[in-house]
Amino acid sequence: MRSRLLEQKADFLREIDQNLNGANRKDFAKLRSSGEETLSKLLPPTTKEEYWKYTKVNKLMKGSYAPNQSVKLELLGKSDEHNFIQTWEDVPSDTLSSLPELGASDRRKEHFFDALNAARFSDGFCAFSSGEARFEITENFTEAGTVSQKRNLIVVKKGAKLVLVHRLTGSAQGAFSNNLSEIVVEEGAHFEYVLLQDVEGLNQIGTMYIYQKSNSIVRFHTASLAGDLNRNNLNFRVDGENCETYLDGISLGKGSEHIDHHTIVDHEQPHCMSSENYKGIFYDSSRGVFNGKVFVRQLAQKTNAFQSNQNILMSDNSTVDSKPELEIYADDVKCSHGSTTGQFDEEAVFYLRSRGIGEDAARRLLVQAFLAELTEAIKDEAAREEILGLLDEKIGAE
Repeated sequence: MRSRLLEQKADFLREIDQNLNGANRKDFAKLRSSGEETLSKLLPPTTKEEYWKYTKVNKLMKGSYAPNQSVKLELLGKSDEHNFIQTWEDVPSDTLSSLPELGASDRRKEHFFDALNAARFSDGFCAFSSGEARFEITENFTEAGTVSQKRNLIVVKKGAKLVLVHRLTGSAQGAFSNNLSEIVVEEGAHFEYVLLQDVEGLNQIGTMYIYQKSNSIVRFHTASLAGDLNRNNLNFRVDGENCETYLDGISLGKGSEHIDHHTIVDHEQPHCMSSENYKGIFYDSSRGVFNGKVFVRQLAQKTNAFQSNQNILMSDNSTVDSKPELEIYADDVKCSHGSTTGQFDEEAVFYLRSRGIGEDAARRLLVQAFLAELTEAIKDEAAREEILGLLDEKIGAE
């Protein structure tokens, strides 16, 4: 088994070897060296590992890639003395040295894809706000077999407000994306992140490490609307009092698509709340996974933590694996979790049809109503309308 994985790993690393582009700078030498050293010791994950129990990466590891095809970042937003967004090629070394250390929060010593990103990321962006800003990032995939590994840093300073809309769009059969973002949200800051995944044929591993300080509010919205494999790893460390943390996710699976949301919210301090609300619609032979874990440490008294995962199976061949978890070490908390997965409500369809609505239109209306709670949670109006439009288009195509 080990020899087979070693051989698979060697073939995969050769296939995805790419030019480091503007991220090949001495500032990243320590991170890259650490990543390469750890990568040499780690094997690709298998379903024997609890963290990957429901998601196979064999197809990804055995892919045929064209690493010289790059996916460029399109960055939009007004930069000023308080706010900026730049690719690593454009970030001055003195600015970089004043920011949190890149690689300080990842888990490259434990996770293969974290180590791979640290060692081989080819570009990425840095977003910084000490005032009020809205930025957009678009990664447009157009070529089959593309390899894209971005390393991103987002810093929201004390009292700042930042909205960031991040899109992965296009079509690229057999492409591979392994992005990793580190996010620091300081005291009293507000941060809303909207992540839109809509690339036909893409296999992607997306990992986020979010660090929250006191009195901060983070709203994280994920819309996984297309992609052969979408694996999202969200890791929140809530290290301050009176924090609010919101995680919302929409999954729309078709064909044989696989959508996996893995979340960790670690409450380390008292008087905080977190809310996770993930909903999925799965057609054909698609598969959904939700594994959400909340830690409430001993100091984190008066914590209020909530998890919900609801799914509708639109086909007898679609499946969902759902595993919400709580690990509580404090005694004065309010924590709950729940999960439901079932077939479409045919009685509701019949009711709407009896009111003169066609069957297809009735099903679309019910799907839209099911997801409305999540789309309404997006505070940024433009992003909300964009996702609503895409949902209307994709649900209407059924």
